[in-house]
Amino acid sequence: MKSPEATAYLPVVLEVFPDARLIWPHRDPIKAMASAVNMIGNFVWARSDTIPPASVFDFMTDPEASARRLSTPIDLIENGTIPSDQIASIRYDELVDDPLAALEKTYAQIGIDLSQAAREAIADHFARNPQEARKPHRYQTGDADRIAREREHFRRYQDYFSIPSEV
Repeated sequence: MKSPEATAYLPVVLEVFPDARLIWPHRDPIKAMASAVNMIGNFVWARSDTIPPASVFDFMTDPEASARRLSTPIDLIENGTIPSDQIASIRYDELVDDPLAALEKTYAQIGIDLSQAAREAIADHFARNPQEARKPHRYQTGDADRIAREREHFRRYQDYFSIPSEV
């Protein structure tokens, strides 16, 4: 469930694959929106000489619409469409702080054992690819007043999954 747009298809996915297990990664939505816009802007810049109109990003930058997309799965969990034992949450801050512990916790939420071989492979991957070895991704999230206005739209989502604010 990496993309909030995928939530529209969850009932169909679960109808076709009733035993599916879902993992939903969570991050401060304000930080996530800014990152997504920056990433897509870089893709467009690298692949085209034409600058798209600013409205191209409206679906991603409208906090009210984004908050509705993030609330849809909460409704599906609460009404039983998504069985709570088939969905796991993984928070970005926990994944960054201790990737192996975060993955073990996530797998346990959906009843899947993380094998010793998998644990070793994950530990090896992160040992060979430390986050500090990469330059940080930099982007703007807006001024404090804008962030405060947008934050209110995401309150339900952040409270429901205990997602800390990063900005």
